[in-house]
Amino acid sequence: MSRIGVCCFLLYINVLNIFYKCFQHTARLFPVLLLYKNTMVMRLQVLIFLLLGSMFSTFAAKPKNDVKMVITAFVESYLKHGDYKKLSQVLGHDVTFKSNRDTRVVVQQGTSVIDFMRKNAGMIQRDCSVGYEIVSKTSAIVVARVDIKYELCEGAQQNYLIIENDGTGDWKLTQVYKLFLENTGEENVTAGKV
Repeated sequence: MSRIGVCCFLLYINVLNIFYKCFQHTARLFPVLLLYKNTMVMRLQVLIFLLLGSMFSTFAAKPKNDVKMVITAFVESYLKHGDYKKLSQVLGHDVTFKSNRDTRVVVQQGTSVIDFMRKNAGMIQRDCSVGYEIVSKTSAIVVARVDIKYELCEGAQQNYLIIENDGTGDWKLTQVYKLFLENTGEENVTAGKV
């Protein structure tokens, strides 16, 4: 039994004990109350259980993240507001961020991204428009694409988010692939048959 459960049980016992002492004292003054003793005790027990139930609901497990909440938290905290606390709530424990730098792939762990955001708290990504779409979805893994178009330059960025269900219905961001799109003027093949 948890500590909260033990405390609630002890509280319940103490409240009942106080009620019985008060009732016995009052019953001596008004003997007619003895006729209603069982009804009053039962009503008090129901009231105490309702109060304890509301206490347990406040200590209930945190709400689970759904896919839309994870994407929204990524967009709003990582790209728009720089709120590392919001982002850290939707990151998996071993999340990685990968991005391209020229011909190299740079890999960052989620903890280093959060530390960077913590040091630069309040930094806002300005002059950009953001949109997203879910590319593929199963009951275990979702792949989403977040597109960022910068208004002051011709550059663009695509973020591919890998979001996984942890088995309890809580969705977590486990991988981010950040692609800085190059405007080379060359025609790129985006789809085709092999």
